[in-house]
Amino acid sequence: MAIGLGSMFVLLVWMAWQEDLDFQRNGMPAVARVTSKDTRTEIVHRVATTKYVLWYTYEAAGQSHWMGIGDVSYDRWERAHAGDDLRIVYLRDRPERSRLAEAADIRSEQTWLWAGAVVAAVLVLTGSILAIYAFLRSGRSAVPD
Repeated sequence: MAIGLGSMFVLLVWMAWQEDLDFQRNGMPAVARVTSKDTRTEIVHRVATTKYVLWYTYEAAGQSHWMGIGDVSYDRWERAHAGDDLRIVYLRDRPERSRLAEAADIRSEQTWLWAGAVVAAVLVLTGSILAIYAFLRSGRSAVPD
């Protein structure tokens, strides 16, 4: 079970890392316009958390307008109004993909990626050790007679 959980963490961390690399390599800065703001309630481990989000539109490389959404702090959300400018980054080859420029702070994202990688490694290692231990305790041979 630990190996499975660890493998899932590895996959999730790898996907987040790939997306982050994609924005680093192919991200194009742009100015978006806030269209609305909203809140979302997320429940994690029976604890409700309010997420503050801004909806925005932007033009990418002269193409039609695209719509995006981004999580912000309460203070940033409170100050935002429809029509305000908002710095974003979109992907050159997939302009429908964007994120807030302030969310592109690489240091905070790398912290989460490293934490996820450590959790994944611990789970995979623990699962492997338990599997080897269980195999050795079973008294079976790895090579058939």
